[in-house]
Amino acid sequence: MKEKNPEYYLVFRRNIRLLRNEKGLSAIEASKEVGLRSIKRYADLEEGRMPPSVSEVIRISDFYKVKIDTLINQTAIITFI
Repeated sequence: MKEKNPEYYLVFRRNIRLLRNEKGLSAIEASKEVGLRSIKRYADLEEGRMPPSVSEVIRISDFYKVKIDTLINQTAIITFI
């Protein structure tokens, strides 16, 4: 049976929410800044309804200025400067 939400995916959604909140952005603002096709798509990523594409992971890591590993690695510690 296919796993519904792999561990890396749960970590990803938690981390993008942490990063968005740290920047003080709404999901709408973050969606626009990242360049996603819709606010619904960003909400789907944060809520764990859909897995991110590779290009979305790259755009999100570029926007928040973190390594991709930081987005998907449970042991990565997000520090804010």
